[in-house]
Amino acid sequence: MSEFKHLLIRASAGTGKTFRLSNRYILLLCNDVDPRDILATTFTRKAAGEIRDRILERIAAAVLDEETSDKLVDQLSEESGSALTLSFESAFNLILEQLHLLKIGTLDSFFAKWAIQLGFEYGLTPGWSVLSTTEYNQYVDQAINEVIQFGKNSDLARLLMLLNKGQVRRSVSDQIREAVKGLRDIHRQSTEEAWTYPISTNPVSKEVLEAALAQLEEYLNADEYESFHKVINEDVGRMRRGDYQKAATTGILKKLIEGESRFGKKEIPTPVLTTYQTVIDFLKHRFTVELHNQTTATFDLLTRFETAFSNAKQRHNQLEFTDVTTLAGDFGNLPPAVIGRLSNEIEHLMLDEFQDTSVPQWNAISRLVYDLTKLPGGVESSLFCVGDVKQAIYGWRGGRREIFNTLSASVANLSDKGMKKSWRSSDVVLQFVNKVFCNLTAHPALGKYTPILKHWVDDFPEHETELDLPGYIQFDNASAGSNSADRVHCALQAAVEKTIELINTNKAISIGILVRKNIHIATLISELNQRGIRASEEGGNPLTHFHPVQLVQAWLHLLEFPEDKTALFRISQSPLRQRLAAPDHLALSDAILNRERQNLLDIGLSGYLHELCGEFDEVVTSAQRSRLNQMISFADSFSGLDPLRLTEFNLALELESFADESTSTVRVMTVHQSKGLEFDAVILPTLDNTLTKTPKYVVSRSSETQLPQKVFAYRSESLMGILPAEYTQAVNATLTEKTQEALCVLYVAMTRAVHALYLIGPCNEKPPKTPPTTIAALIQLAVTDAYDQTPDHTIYREGKPDWFSSLPDNSEPMDDRPLFQHGLQRTAQASPQELPTASPSSLEGGTQFKVRSLLRKSSTSALEFGTLVHKAFEYIQWWNPNSAQESLAALQHNRIVISEPLSSLLHSISPDSEIAKALSRHFYQIHPVLADTTDLRVFNELPVTAIVDEQLIRGFADRIVLGFRGDALVGADIIDFKTDWLGDDLESLPERLTHYTPQLTAYRATVAQMFKLPVSAITARLLFIRHDCHQEILFD
Repeated sequence: MSEFKHLLIRASAGTGKTFRLSNRYILLLCNDVDPRDILATTFTRKAAGEIRDRILERIAAAVLDEETSDKLVDQLSEESGSALTLSFESAFNLILEQLHLLKIGTLDSFFAKWAIQLGFEYGLTPGWSVLSTTEYNQYVDQAINEVIQFGKNSDLARLLMLLNKGQVRRSVSDQIREAVKGLRDIHRQSTEEAWTYPISTNPVSKEVLEAALAQLEEYLNADEYESFHKVINEDVGRMRRGDYQKAATTGILKKLIEGESRFGKKEIPTPVLTTYQTVIDFLKHRFTVELHNQTTATFDLLTRFETAFSNAKQRHNQLEFTDVTTLAGDFGNLPPAVIGRLSNEIEHLMLDEFQDTSVPQWNAISRLVYDLTKLPGGVESSLFCVGDVKQAIYGWRGGRREIFNTLSASVANLSDKGMKKSWRSSDVVLQFVNKVFCNLTAHPALGKYTPILKHWVDDFPEHETELDLPGYIQFDNASAGSNSADRVHCALQAAVEKTIELINTNKAISIGILVRKNIHIATLISELNQRGIRASEEGGNPLTHFHPVQLVQAWLHLLEFPEDKTALFRISQSPLRQRLAAPDHLALSDAILNRERQNLLDIGLSGYLHELCGEFDEVVTSAQRSRLNQMISFADSFSGLDPLRLTEFNLALELESFADESTSTVRVMTVHQSKGLEFDAVILPTLDNTLTKTPKYVVSRSSETQLPQKVFAYRSESLMGILPAEYTQAVNATLTEKTQEALCVLYVAMTRAVHALYLIGPCNEKPPKTPPTTIAALIQLAVTDAYDQTPDHTIYREGKPDWFSSLPDNSEPMDDRPLFQHGLQRTAQASPQELPTASPSSLEGGTQFKVRSLLRKSSTSALEFGTLVHKAFEYIQWWNPNSAQESLAALQHNRIVISEPLSSLLHSISPDSEIAKALSRHFYQIHPVLADTTDLRVFNELPVTAIVDEQLIRGFADRIVLGFRGDALVGADIIDFKTDWLGDDLESLPERLTHYTPQLTAYRATVAQMFKLPVSAITARLLFIRHDCHQEILFD
């Protein structure tokens, strides 16, 4: 009889954890444990299938071959710790009889079975189903539209103000979608208290602030403070202008906020320090209140979205997997009889990849874990858990490595063992892994990352191998690039060249090219195909990345919209041109259109697509042909479609991802998709990413439950010293979490290699003075003495360059047909709207505009100049003598080419000009609505959305000034910039005012609805920039 202890295994990459798990499972079968009493779970369906196949194959091989049987007995004896005498025939027969009842799968699939069994207890409506990816995206769009169209626009406006602080660049729907994508999981796991945590500080009145600023100005007359006069004057100026962000991040204030007491080389005098402290207290309160309001507004918006999204799911009787998991988490609240029945169905629990378990999953499975481990393990019940915190790469999907780390302390009778010896990689590869991860702190400028990387280094176990394999490491710099996109492109090209070099050895080498993003997969697959190399991909990309599929989409689009000239032109340049009346004539005749539509109705969408794709037989590669076949298969399963409403199919095709998981020698995938795989050679070309990105929100979690405890919107790192300790703790917790995950991704990528690892680093045209905190720089400095940015240069090599010499010859043929070219791209079709939509600018000229705009020619140069002018004024809050130069500098910083007319125009604006006056604070001292306000706030390029006269109005207001009296919003002024030429004597001005009044009327109504203001409290003006002409709109 074998001993089955409750066991937690910490298994490094390649050490054989699946082997150990299958040993345990086979041992249980050999001890007459019913397979129905064993639950084995892992993170993906593919991994679950591999575990099941491994168990079946090992038992079957032992039944068929005596030597294999003896070997398996030895392995299981070592696993159990005692000599065993086993026969595998009964185990094999047992598992075959129960094959359809085996509980080997993902946790989510197990929870789904629970939900099916307990539908009544959970209150589910019969016939429920799980959302598909396409349905999920559709419901997200519906919920966003519902939030925009039927919610309180004042809340949306408040969110825009708080989130963007006048620097809005995207539509309302895009901002909601981004918030949902990044924060929905956190929102669903947290309480309202986590988002509304009170962090306000003692307020400083404007009178007290003014007294402090006046005192600082007094110091300008004191000779003993002469060396500080300039900086004090600048600090006071910024505070008086209300430029608080810049005030806090420059000058003496910056130094004091960072905890320093010197400016330049001089100690700041005590009286000056004391006075500045009042200013700091004012800023601390202001930024803290802004932070709190921004966070709570986001929570409100997410709550509104969640309500709309839940209603959509309920209407269609559908659930997400996360809903099913949440229901399973209520396991403990079910009637005792039900709990007992479910618990008795599982006597042995095996948890694989446990480091990626999420909080909801742990909540659902923990009751079962605790029940099984009340007594020491044995044939009656046992727990087997395996994972590796170094491979915790699914934090973005909710995985919490901390659950694995604390399991041994929270679960009784649990033994803790480690596995360090690799059965996968060569010694050269593992020694390189050791060198990198044991020397992460060799980077000379880690800054905030230092304690995190030091902790990783201290915990990293040195790896060893059980195998004697030839190995090789090579780190090359790619060609130089001037920006991040160029550097990634150069690195991907270098990866293609390295792949070709390995293919040309004519050896049977399995090659894995591992990248960070799916978009890189599409680029590499295309480049490799063009070079005649068949490469498959894991995980998948939309089929619309492939040019023949795009052409089929264009043809389907034509069947619904036959007047689309762009689509017609694309077809005329493709193999489908023979289906036109005359291949050289851009027209689809009624006869052909009716014939094609009837054919579609007769043979169905998949049959029709099969017929269309036949036109490409002579011109596509085998890789492209497989993609066309995937499209046909997708059409065959596509349902709920009016056969002639093909836009829905095209949209679904763009949303769905399709994998090409063939057995090609070369496989391209993200690092996440490579989990559990291995390759003779691994190529890593995307090492340009920094350890972490600037977060939008930061979270601190409960150490006990791992649930979000406090959530805050992220503010600039330069303000850390002025914000409360709770916020700083959340920032540090988020930084630690994201840094650890980045290191885990690197570890997983490097440990996929059996023989060889090829790393391709980015190369800057102008090397930085200080090494960046990129993955490439970390690796370089861990294994070499310096940061080298020599382009097209080998930085590091170790091992045997001809490591592949003992491998068998390659037999896979290359597809050397030229890749079918794609021709002209088609502009994506807009999503259908539930309401007629207009932008305020489309209403220029009232009802006359639409006809005239169709007839007149567009003026490209005028449009370009107008766009530049609007862009320039985006950077101006309040006009000052330096505004022109500051705006041009901002344009230049954003790599926008500045034309001479624009530069001349901006520099021609004098302090006495109408433009300067209209953009000044002084202007509003005599404004009919905003004259007696206490606070004015400027919002440039603000998205505006409202329903006006049964029409959804969407657009961007060039400039809106909001006036507050205390905390109450009392009025608004809309400014629209125009670059029209009005004639030498402004003779066109009356006509232009008439033309633009409908647009400003729409803006006014939209702003009134968004901000819950009476229209009488909103004024609007036009600034004709070329003429320095300012005209207020007189509404009826």
